[in-house]
Amino acid sequence: MAYLILGIFVVVVFAPLVIPWGKKLLAYCLAAWFFLWIMFFIQIERESDPIYDAGIVSDNVALGLSVLIFIIVIAIRSLLQFIWSKILAKRNHK
Repeated sequence: MAYLILGIFVVVVFAPLVIPWGKKLLAYCLAAWFFLWIMFFIQIERESDPIYDAGIVSDNVALGLSVLIFIIVIAIRSLLQFIWSKILAKRNHK
């Protein structure tokens, strides 16, 4: 499960930064958002089993951090897109 979470983390963090702005990014964000929450709740169910060994950092915490980092990356991408569109509008206005 650790490699799966690491792979999800890498895809979630870097894919929104390279996907072109538009419908593809929106579709990816919605799919990734629901996928991360589904994985989170599946992991909560697994960790509720009394014989589950969570280790030092549980997978549930790693998935929670992935959701938080996903939110931050999307917010940064949106802010950069907004700034870039304002710069282009100002250039075209002159």
